[in-house]
Amino acid sequence: MLPKRFWCVFVATVTFGLLGLPGCSDEVEPNGDGECKTGETFNVLSGRCEPAAQPDASVADTSRADVTSTEDVGADADAGPDGQCTPGERQCADLWTLATCNTSGDGFDETNCGQGALCRQGRCEQAQGSCAAGERTCATLSEALVCADDGLGFDSETCESDELCHRGTCQVLTCVPSQTSCQGNDVVRCSDDGSAQTAVQTCGSGEVCEAGACVADTGPCANQKGYLGCEFLAADLDHMDPGDDQQFGISVSNSHTAPVDVTITTGDGSQVTSQTIAVGQLQTFELARRDVDNTGLTRQSYIVESTGPVTVHQFNPLNRSGVASTDASLLLPSHAIGTDYMVLGWPTTTSFRVTEGRAYFTIIAAEDATQVTVEPTAPIEAGGGVSALTPGQRQTFTLDRGQVLSLSTPNEAGHDLSGSTITSTKPVAVYSGSECADVPVGTAACDHLEQQLYPTDTWGATLVAAKFAPRDEEVDVYRLIASQDGTQVSFTPAVGGSSQTTLDRGQVYEFSTAEHFLLEASAPVLLGQFMVGASDDGVCSGLFCSGSPGDPAFLLNVSTRQYRSDYIVLIPAGFGDNFLSITAPTGTSVSVDGQAVSVTPSAITGTNWQVYQVPVGEGVHRVEASQPVGLTAHGYDQYVSYAYPGGLSLEAR
Repeated sequence: MLPKRFWCVFVATVTFGLLGLPGCSDEVEPNGDGECKTGETFNVLSGRCEPAAQPDASVADTSRADVTSTEDVGADADAGPDGQCTPGERQCADLWTLATCNTSGDGFDETNCGQGALCRQGRCEQAQGSCAAGERTCATLSEALVCADDGLGFDSETCESDELCHRGTCQVLTCVPSQTSCQGNDVVRCSDDGSAQTAVQTCGSGEVCEAGACVADTGPCANQKGYLGCEFLAADLDHMDPGDDQQFGISVSNSHTAPVDVTITTGDGSQVTSQTIAVGQLQTFELARRDVDNTGLTRQSYIVESTGPVTVHQFNPLNRSGVASTDASLLLPSHAIGTDYMVLGWPTTTSFRVTEGRAYFTIIAAEDATQVTVEPTAPIEAGGGVSALTPGQRQTFTLDRGQVLSLSTPNEAGHDLSGSTITSTKPVAVYSGSECADVPVGTAACDHLEQQLYPTDTWGATLVAAKFAPRDEEVDVYRLIASQDGTQVSFTPAVGGSSQTTLDRGQVYEFSTAEHFLLEASAPVLLGQFMVGASDDGVCSGLFCSGSPGDPAFLLNVSTRQYRSDYIVLIPAGFGDNFLSITAPTGTSVSVDGQAVSVTPSAITGTNWQVYQVPVGEGVHRVEASQPVGLTAHGYDQYVSYAYPGGLSLEAR
């Protein structure tokens, strides 16, 4: 929950995507007919009438003159219901972001106003720290703000559980006001009051509906924006013994409308297998051992290619029978990987695996002649043709397609690679993990960790974290890392005894909680979630307690801006308990495999969000919702576990 009274400059971005805080001003709402006065325009981003901004060919330069730390985030905002805007036209995307119509008139380029500045009426201005008495706006979906009588700050009003905040008041909404989206191949527009959606366009021949607009259909994978794709980069990542000699494998799920041909090759170009997968079917591939072991530069990767959109997961190892260390990753397709990353992982530990507790990050190139520059935050041991690196030492490597660069810490306790940076001249896939990690440090038993990292331009500022399905009374451990200095973060409800914190770029904030929560930040962040070991006091008492369910697993949470309304997710075989965690706004209809979810959701205190924990069996499942929701998958068995996101959109900011 945000503080009862807080200053205008510190107000957090509205969670609702398009509902941004307009700043402390006297803008008025439309009249009863929904029309603004002459010389004003209705800003769908703020929900208010504002003076019409005139096109200005030099807007990029003049807007930046008012900014102390301007950053062009390089993405287009929605162009409006008809997909058009006037070149040079300016709006406020949110409190900190100026949106300027591009030269083509088909979308808005977003620019950060910078520290100490706010976006008001289509321009960046220095914050004044005051507001008009009685002025109303929204802080979050579940909290309205009213300017106090003295005009020096806002008081908060919490919405009821069935209400959302819109235009400064709590009311019932069924969609995002004025936003366009897709229903099949139709573009639909939400009404200005958020009460209904209306079809405004049917995409023609050779077009598909994507992100609320008709775009050219240039192939089955060309318009994919998330975890579905036609090419993936996999690797048998660094693992403890005996897990490192167990069967590595991947599973491919066909979500396309036609059969797809899948071909797997090694990083040096040798074909491994080729199979056809029918519509809606899953194929598991057992792959020969190609260990990525400690530091080194190798070609120990696998490249998965398909003729249509598929979902791919890798399992390390594939079969959990007789193995006490496992994890798995949802793979991101080559069209969704990036050129800028920051590592989030777990610190090294040698409490229970004296020789195999290294932390690592692993990079795979998608194209030849890719220059990769790394700057680790912890020492990197030498090996495999790579010299040792010291913390803060920058080093550039050149990788060809399928080549793998893995950098590992020495096998000593206390090294943390979180905050390390990777930049490249062409897209690369990056993984973060541990050979065997204790969570919390010093708690048995350790387990292999791995997750494919998200590019920094896909991070978000609003996240809803769902606790892993409880084994008993244990907490989950979280690690949060910021992309910008001075990032303000609030938690609802409070976590680890704190409701807010401030982080600088690359700084890690670690905490634990047994509750679901909402996180809101003033700049993009990345949130990692870690399952505690089976001997943790909250799971059982003693190292060899009955059942010993689960052990450490690593999950990267997904920001709300990357949520989807349709998912295809795989649950692996061999785990006794498997769950889908679904984070959804109150009132959302959710189904799994065509059946409405019957479990009772848990409301997140002080928010308009709720969490479903749905038990499921192994195999492929489809999750559908009436509006975008978050989805993660996780499971337990004796001394083993897994966790990964069920999917995400991966739209760049």
